[in-house]
Amino acid sequence: MAAGSQRSEFSRTLALLAKPFRDIARFDGRSTRTETIWFACLTPIAVNIAVHAIWPRAYPATRDSITGEIVALAILAPPMLALLSRRMHDHDRPGWPAMLAFLALLICTVVQDVWMPDLIPVLVALPPMLALIWMSLARPTPGPNRYGPDPRPQS
Repeated sequence: MAAGSQRSEFSRTLALLAKPFRDIARFDGRSTRTETIWFACLTPIAVNIAVHAIWPRAYPATRDSITGEIVALAILAPPMLALLSRRMHDHDRPGWPAMLAFLALLICTVVQDVWMPDLIPVLVALPPMLALIWMSLARPTPGPNRYGPDPRPQS
């Protein structure tokens, strides 16, 4: 593979990762599966590495992991909510079910970390997590729908 095409692929990947942060308050329109998968898989890893590497050094009095997780969630939740809403629009459905599933998953995560470190919150979080995976991976509505034009390039 040529160096130019590798750079082009890398810049396209970075653009897909940055798009949800750029569109943080945009709940209209549609998003692709590729955008959702890249953001959901790579961004939490990068944010958690950054938060857990920087946070304890910047604020040594708060060395507990829950503080870092709350900071990571505060960084990731707004773009993920908007992205999931747009992803539901790609299925020609309203975005609020995805937002409810994501909020339920966040609540279960915090409850598990703070109050109940056992299996119950994990089992409660399983249905919203499976719903989010389905919403992210299911085939979209082809062509334009009531939420906008198809975001995939037409061939």
